[in-house]
Amino acid sequence: MKILLLGANGQLGYELERVLALFGGVVCTTRTGIKPGGFPCIALDLADLGTLETILNQQRPHVIVNATAYTQVDRAEEEPEVAERVNHHAVALIARKAAELNALLVHYSTDYVYAGSDTHVRKEQDPARPTSRYGQSKLRGDVAIFDSGCAYRILRTQGLYGARGNNFVRTMLRLARERQQQDRPSPLRIVSDQINAPTPVRWLANTTLVMIANWLRDMQYRAQSATGVYHVSAEGSCSWAEFAQAIFEDALSIGLIERMPEIEAISTAEYAAKAARPAYSVLSKQKLYKIFDVRLADWREGLRQTLAEIAQSEGVSQAPVGAVNLA
Repeated sequence: MKILLLGANGQLGYELERVLALFGGVVCTTRTGIKPGGFPCIALDLADLGTLETILNQQRPHVIVNATAYTQVDRAEEEPEVAERVNHHAVALIARKAAELNALLVHYSTDYVYAGSDTHVRKEQDPARPTSRYGQSKLRGDVAIFDSGCAYRILRTQGLYGARGNNFVRTMLRLARERQQQDRPSPLRIVSDQINAPTPVRWLANTTLVMIANWLRDMQYRAQSATGVYHVSAEGSCSWAEFAQAIFEDALSIGLIERMPEIEAISTAEYAAKAARPAYSVLSKQKLYKIFDVRLADWREGLRQTLAEIAQSEGVSQAPVGAVNLA
């Protein structure tokens, strides 16, 4: 079986290549043609639809895992055509090719497709009303997959972070360390009125593994595959300010930082971002539990695992990094 992994150099793509190797042949693409560690792979900019189509025709994969997207939420307000090309038109092309090849498409979507203007837990069947250009482009990509007729699993997730790459956890650690060198550091101003469930990329990659294995089993026994949209995120919820506080507390306890920075909780209005964010986007995972029997742990456990991995990589701590509970 051949798996085509688009975007192997991102924080999610890195974890996906690690787990998908269990299936055998994984063909990777990155924008530069170089994977983490300096290893060569296929060069692909998803905005180049001609090259994308050529690669799909050449590789003819059994499974396509699309871990690349335009994710610059505020910048999308200024260049919506680029977000649309990557998050919509490229995804539509991938889905059409998946249908032609009878391949499974695994695609990652976002809580930004929901407005998040009230405080009820979002279900997969809830109306999607994105309020940002980023969210709109992602929703149009989802709809293109629905309309393509391919076998698909769309995983809507949120607040992704990991031990590698650019993400909120690593940014907070960097800012905390910078303030350690200052005599009178200013407080970190963190939004306190946006609620979600920060989710480790490793947990999302492990869930993807389960979903592909399920599809292969269905194909083997000629069963109907569970095509559809699924929410995948950690249990519990918190604001970004609460998440930052937990990062600093846990990082201090294992020696990643030397002292706690001060946090100043601010409102979304005070942050004054160009793009609107969902105020409340806690996702229901009941469908994921029911169909795949996958349960992710609380967000605090995910944070502890990720900080332990960062500490190990920096030689700060030898605490073992736990595995995600998928049972």
